[in-house]
Amino acid sequence: MTYLKNIRGFSFYVIIFIIMALVIMMYSNVSNPTNMKYSDFRKELDAGNVKHVQVHTLEAEVVLNKTSGDFSPDYSYNVSFLSQDRFIGLLDDAYESGKLSSFDIQKVQTAP
Repeated sequence: MTYLKNIRGFSFYVIIFIIMALVIMMYSNVSNPTNMKYSDFRKELDAGNVKHVQVHTLEAEVVLNKTSGDFSPDYSYNVSFLSQDRFIGLLDDAYESGKLSSFDIQKVQTAP
């Protein structure tokens, strides 16, 4: 009788541990965007695989809706670039041609 009680108690802790491990694995991928090369971003953009782009100063967070390479859809990737004006021009052209669903620009406020 005590043996069965110990097994039930042990299995309860094993199940709790497995659930906690799954939750940690789920959330660890969400908060850590992976870096993407600019050339890979251009390939995905030209193929029409980019869902959304959030532009920061010299970096953008990219979410893909489908991929043609080693990247996962609905996952955030960081892309670095040298000129924000040229990058925004590229996004404007892609948006107008229907290759990009949406993009946002976060401009940095500078002192007057």
